[in-house]
Amino acid sequence: MASENSLSLSHTQNSKARRTRVNMVSIKEIARDRGIDEDLVLECLREFYDYTLNHDLPGLFRALDENNLGRVSERAHSIKGAAFNLALNEIGNCAQQIVIKSRAGETDGLRQLASSLEIQVAEIATFLEGLP
Repeated sequence: MASENSLSLSHTQNSKARRTRVNMVSIKEIARDRGIDEDLVLECLREFYDYTLNHDLPGLFRALDENNLGRVSERAHSIKGAAFNLALNEIGNCAQQIVIKSRAGETDGLRQLASSLEIQVAEIATFLEGLP
């Protein structure tokens, strides 16, 4: 069974010298709120990380390169739903901003949001690597 690990990760962006925090609730709290075992929460977190890193994010960046806002919205929507289900609210909120902008036909700032999303997702690896 997982210990009382809390996902609280930070990342410093050198280009802007600002600190971005990805605040996530504890594994225990997610398990309790969802009525599932902590090990299942960790498995879901690993699956989210793997799928998002290997499928959703590459698809998002491909769609941005092709200026295909429909696909941008689809990929970001996929990330948003999975993130919110795991209480990864900052990731979900960032993905939601991408969905809103892409559905509105706005391209300004989409790549920056996608890059921020990629950084936040990558930070999950730091947490997972620190687990026993």
